Amino acid sequence: MNKVKEFIKEKNLIQNGDHIIIGVSGGADSVYLLLILNELRESMNLTITVVHINHMIRREAVDDQKFVQDLCGQLSIPCKIFEIDVKQIAKREKMSLEEAGRKARYDAFAKTMKKYNADKIAIAHHQNDQAETFLYRVVRGTGIYGAGAMREKDGNLIRPLLCVKKEEIVKYLKRGWAGLGRRCKQSGRCICKKSDPKSGNSKT
Repeated sequence: MNKVKEFIKEKNLIQNGDHIIIGVSGGADSVYLLLILNELRESMNLTITVVHINHMIRREAVDDQKFVQDLCGQLSIPCKIFEIDVKQIAKREKMSLEEAGRKARYDAFAKTMKKYNADKIAIAHHQNDQAETFLYRVVRGTGIYGAGAMREKDGNLIRPLLCVKKEEIVKYLKRGWAGLGRRCKQSGRCICKKSDPKSGNSKT
């Protein structure tokens, strides 16, 4: 966690008194991000609001939603739930499920940010996402020079986890978070193997 905290300070991603919207799916990456920002909450006088989107696609989505709500309750953090029919959006807008899911998530983030006059939106992209996105753009024909890398800060969007790899996230959750065992037992699957829905290969 110290590595991420230093990265946040070095890149000036968060200021004292910020209100931050965090997208939390219930996957390992977004849970890790939430736990880190929660640790900074008191020392930096942060206000945190969690946004969880139920895409209404998987049967397990209800379990994910309840887990995020319970976790936020334990941390005394407000959690805003959006239940969005992503399949219907994809059909109406003639786009893929990945694109529709991404649209639903960012629309929900923007709506919550406006409602609460928040300062930042934090999402859980990490180093592995960075490499995967670069390769995806090259394969899609963007070219090496046009592929570009994800930035740690893009307007009011911040990515505090770009300094860590997935393995580091999993290692922390397995060793440092007591709630992991309960989560795995409740869901029948390990949270560390569950990916956050960051638009598949078309990540931002």
